[in-house]
Amino acid sequence: MRNFIVGALLVMVAVCTVGQEARVVQLSDEDARSAKLSWERLQKAKSDWEVTSAFVKAKYLQVPVTDAEAGSRVILNSLNGGGGPTTMCADQIVGFAGTMPSVVELAKCHHQQVAEAAKHPAMTYRRGFENGFEFSSDFKYVVPTAKVAPRPLPSQFWNVPVPAYGGTQGGGTYGNN
Repeated sequence: MRNFIVGALLVMVAVCTVGQEARVVQLSDEDARSAKLSWERLQKAKSDWEVTSAFVKAKYLQVPVTDAEAGSRVILNSLNGGGGPTTMCADQIVGFAGTMPSVVELAKCHHQQVAEAAKHPAMTYRRGFENGFEFSSDFKYVVPTAKVAPRPLPSQFWNVPVPAYGGTQGGGTYGNN
């Protein structure tokens, strides 16, 4: 039994040492500097592209929800967290346990909310641009990204019962009867 355990350990050690023979290739100092510089430029370019895309999206594609070209999805407005009021009135707080302010104070609070909403309206993307955008080849236009339907899982094909030709299912007829 002891010989078996020792033999098994030797086989495991041999497999581990043979299985981990990843070779490492060292670059010259000049090539390493060039690769590092290229990597840093790529990261900077990616960062610049994200900033440019965010700028275009904010300037050209975000519109107030009241706009005629407004889409259906409300997005957050960076100024006030989505176009909602930054001032909460006592009658709007769920479970408010303090003393209720007077009607005049509540009216003032609601008036302040309306003024805030007019100054920083809730925003949405233009209709059709909810899934993002791409630039045209000459970079003069932004084009909506086509919505890609998710690919169905293979199990969705095989788990759906399909009646045979001419058969019935659920009271409807299929084919020529």
